[in-house]
Amino acid sequence: MKFKEIQRVPTDSLTKLTSLHASLTVPPSWVLVISEHLPVSQSWKVRVSSSKKFAGVECIDLCIDEQNKEKLVEIIAPLHPSFGGINLEDIKGPDCFYVEEELKKRMPIPVFHDDQHGTAIICLAGLINACQISGKDIKDLKIICNGAGAAGVACTKLMLKYGCNPDKMFVCDTKGVIFPGRKEGMNPFKESLANASVTENTTLA
Repeated sequence: MKFKEIQRVPTDSLTKLTSLHASLTVPPSWVLVISEHLPVSQSWKVRVSSSKKFAGVECIDLCIDEQNKEKLVEIIAPLHPSFGGINLEDIKGPDCFYVEEELKKRMPIPVFHDDQHGTAIICLAGLINACQISGKDIKDLKIICNGAGAAGVACTKLMLKYGCNPDKMFVCDTKGVIFPGRKEGMNPFKESLANASVTENTTLA
């Protein structure tokens, strides 16, 4: 099956979409990409060309007109016989965590969220390199993550898994530093990264 034979949807008709969309690849490397709120036609062209150039994967694009996370999982999960992996892209937190976790439970193929894991890998690689250059131990670093969305949560989790000191890891969002018991703007994913050394009365002094 060739790329030109299956690209039947005019890109002009896709530019008005702001809902979730997907990108499917051609055998033998089948991957499904889900993303949200992007300039559709341009972003797909970049993904198609970059996947072919750097990974040898030919891609086409498929729209999924669904913004409900539960329904999105129901749509994607049964597709596993046709694909070898899934790459979630640009799905906002905390919806992205739910979609990824549910798909991993239900699909016998790899599920990867680029905004989480792709960003976290690059972030950790830069941190490791900085430690090597400066001669510092990663366990001694005080790290502040400014943002607790998909990328922020994933970066923090990966750094902790690598060996960063949880007592010296501080995650901030639009409401301030995340600490145990904070009520405003919280979700289970943020709660798991709360720093126990911080309280409501902690100051910058």
